[in-house]
Amino acid sequence: MSKVVSVSLLLLFIAVSALAQNVGTVRGEVRDANGDPLPGVLIEVDGPLVRGDRSTTTGVNGGFLVTALLPGTVSVTGTLDGFEDETVEDVRVSISQTSTVHMVLQLAATSEEITVTSERPILDVTSNVISTHLTEEFIDDLPTKRSFQDYAAMAKGVTLQGRDQTYGDWRYSVYGSGGVSNSWNLDGLNSSLHDYGGVWFWINPDTISEVQVLGVGAPAEYGGMSGGAINIVTKSGTNEFDGRLNYYGQFDSLTAEGPKVAGLTGEETGFYRDKFNNFTLALGGALVQDELWYFLSLEYKEDALGEPGSIREFVRPDLWERSALKLDWTFNPSNTLTLSAQYEDYDWQAASDPFLSQDAQAHEFGIRPSFRLGWQSVFSNRTFFEVNVADFDNYDRVASVTGSVEPPFVDYTQPVPTTVGGPRYPYDYGPGMVRTSAKLTHFADDLAGSHEFKFGVQFTDATTKTPQLYPGPGGLYYAKFAESFYWRYTRQQHYYGSDSTSLGLFVDDSWNLGGKTTLNLGVRYDHDNGGIPPYEVLLSHGGGKGNAVFSGDFYPAYDDLVDWKNISPRLGIAHQVGEGERQGVLRVSYGKYFEANNTAMWNGPHPDRPPSMYAFSYYRNGPWYVYRTVADENLIQPDPNMQAPEYDQYALGYEQQLSETLTLGAELVVKRGTNLIGWHILDDGVYEEVPFENPETGETMTLFGIVEEPTRRKGNSPGPGANAPPGARYHQDYEAIFVSLTKRKVGRWGMNASLGWSNSEGFTARNLDQRQAEPFFSSQSGVDPNHHINAEGLLQGDRTWVFAGQVQVDLPWKLRGAAVLKVQDGRPYGLFQRVQLPQGQIDVALTPREDQRRMPGSATLDLGIGRNFSLDGDVSFGVDLQVLNALNEDAWDWWQATAFRDGNLVPSLYQYPRRLMLRLSFDF
Repeated sequence: MSKVVSVSLLLLFIAVSALAQNVGTVRGEVRDANGDPLPGVLIEVDGPLVRGDRSTTTGVNGGFLVTALLPGTVSVTGTLDGFEDETVEDVRVSISQTSTVHMVLQLAATSEEITVTSERPILDVTSNVISTHLTEEFIDDLPTKRSFQDYAAMAKGVTLQGRDQTYGDWRYSVYGSGGVSNSWNLDGLNSSLHDYGGVWFWINPDTISEVQVLGVGAPAEYGGMSGGAINIVTKSGTNEFDGRLNYYGQFDSLTAEGPKVAGLTGEETGFYRDKFNNFTLALGGALVQDELWYFLSLEYKEDALGEPGSIREFVRPDLWERSALKLDWTFNPSNTLTLSAQYEDYDWQAASDPFLSQDAQAHEFGIRPSFRLGWQSVFSNRTFFEVNVADFDNYDRVASVTGSVEPPFVDYTQPVPTTVGGPRYPYDYGPGMVRTSAKLTHFADDLAGSHEFKFGVQFTDATTKTPQLYPGPGGLYYAKFAESFYWRYTRQQHYYGSDSTSLGLFVDDSWNLGGKTTLNLGVRYDHDNGGIPPYEVLLSHGGGKGNAVFSGDFYPAYDDLVDWKNISPRLGIAHQVGEGERQGVLRVSYGKYFEANNTAMWNGPHPDRPPSMYAFSYYRNGPWYVYRTVADENLIQPDPNMQAPEYDQYALGYEQQLSETLTLGAELVVKRGTNLIGWHILDDGVYEEVPFENPETGETMTLFGIVEEPTRRKGNSPGPGANAPPGARYHQDYEAIFVSLTKRKVGRWGMNASLGWSNSEGFTARNLDQRQAEPFFSSQSGVDPNHHINAEGLLQGDRTWVFAGQVQVDLPWKLRGAAVLKVQDGRPYGLFQRVQLPQGQIDVALTPREDQRRMPGSATLDLGIGRNFSLDGDVSFGVDLQVLNALNEDAWDWWQATAFRDGNLVPSLYQYPRRLMLRLSFDF
């Protein structure tokens, strides 16, 4: 990483670059009571998070602009000799948004009564982006499962591929795209993992100040995404010392059992709450008034919930310890340095279900340290500069909860496959990344209208090194497919991974044409490069950590396996309709979006990994007969012509302000994705055609039995050697319509609600999987020619109808109430059957995914009620009761196994049952 540090430091001082913007802007105009513009008015912006001097004067047309404001609420005051001062309170500043304030000043010496109306903004009439904003005031009391990702799931266009989870960030589908297609931005810095696109650091949800989900229409400063940009801003210190201590608890006596399932022992059991304790502490204040501020947060969480069918003695808690520190130093009125550091220590169940023995249950444990250094310099009210550099590291391992290194044994003859022995997929995982960026923003009013220019560059240098640690000495894996048919898989342990760099340059211009129309123009250039370094050759040994030792030899390096150069144009139009409380905005956008170089999509398996051997026996302990060997030459480096996945995205929307705090909107979204990545099979193999009667349709299918192995590599199509229609390519088509209603939390209540219809279909690269576009890592899904049969159809993440709503209300007796409701259709699935072919037991899709075959839909309602009790001055004590899944919805979103007919499909991943969570808070 030494070259990374050098480049980062160089960019820190000389680059003009960009990343997801973490600040907002207040723009406005000042007029007198007759409607004439007032030049020379002193405008002052104040608030607890305003750093340095944020004042300006109005120009000849009465206009003003104040930039580089941290998200939060501010007051805007106008002062001019001869006029009464006017202040507009509670102006909301949001990430990358422009808040427009219209101010009216009244003559100071008049005796005539004049009505003065100054307007607080609710609509950004200059933006074409489809987005959702959740502010601290709104989300503070919402009932959640204690994960910051819960807030992203509340946004319009966001669905989960699976039930709500406290981890699994690649399962979030935003506007139809897969989980690897999102950009997670923490405090203005792109914090997405370079290998699979998930968020690097899971933050304490009590430290969140604002959540913004940008969808279709995102400007050119957002790259490496085709789904959504999830922007999360954490709290910062102010001049006033404050703190909060929280406790969250769940208890077995207040947790419903839900559905009952017969597990490994045959006993039917439901959900079992062993423990749930979550403590958080947040402290903020000033070390030096008006100059140096701090914000510190600590979290400890233990969560042990037994699934239906699980054995209570096997239930162990998931553990998290998180700490974070943020320092903001405004060393002069125009310059602020920010240093933040996070540390996470975790240990959770990585593989735990009712059909695993205790040795076969796996836990994932490790640490995640990271830090960020940022500098913001305000040259003037029209120009400011931002630089960020960050380092992310992860030390992660998956192993048996008992420490077993025995080979696993899977019995597929059971209605649901059962596993004894060690876990199926142990591994070590060690990604690291340094990311540097900076940005120059300049506002100009003298170029045929007003402009907001942004110029930027992003640079990332990253690595991933993962030993593929097959369980047992020699990498053994056993299975039983029939009463007298046993199977053995053997492969030597080895490394896979990659080194990668990415460089992004962009220019954005938000150009107001001088009236009510704003053109948002941008272009982005990305250069992504990746290769495989010379990894050590591993040898097996009989036990111990990792179950392997170094041999002293190295595999060759493979450079420039990915070398993508892409240009992304962005065009948006925002047109204001009407004015004041009845104004609206028409939004139109087109953009080309390339996904990031998610290296887990192509870096595994290693091109020189040891060969695998498949053997069978009529007896559990042999003798074994090797019937197939897949040598390393059959799995090679990616197609040299493989391109980055790309999407053309179109949107048309209109949002109408109904009152000072209420808006109604509707959007049409169309996305066309091509060059998705999956296994590409060449036509150099030798097959025999095997007729197979499809038991679902009665038709005869032609399957490919492998006589001589074809060559496989990653690419953008299944390839000529796949059992797929000629010319098939991996692609996605997505259409959606959304209607949304938003009530800002001013006064007694606030609300966000959206109803969406969508259709997502295409040719999936991972037809065997139950989730859409998951990272490949070393997955073999798609490696057999027959895996691509019936791959064209609805995609795994499709949900036709989705309603999401959140409401917060102040009740009598100083009570606070909140509710979160999500109603959604189930995801589609296909039917599969395991077929014996010359290459072994192969799962074959009998049907595509179709609308008539879906998992059950669900309606989950979370409720909360609470009250604060004042103790002394600013000290208060709060009690909240939250009922999660109040309707006790028991729908499922997973099958234990898919390779069976309809009557044998066994549900899994049931919705978490109804449970009560207690929150006790102490504010000081």
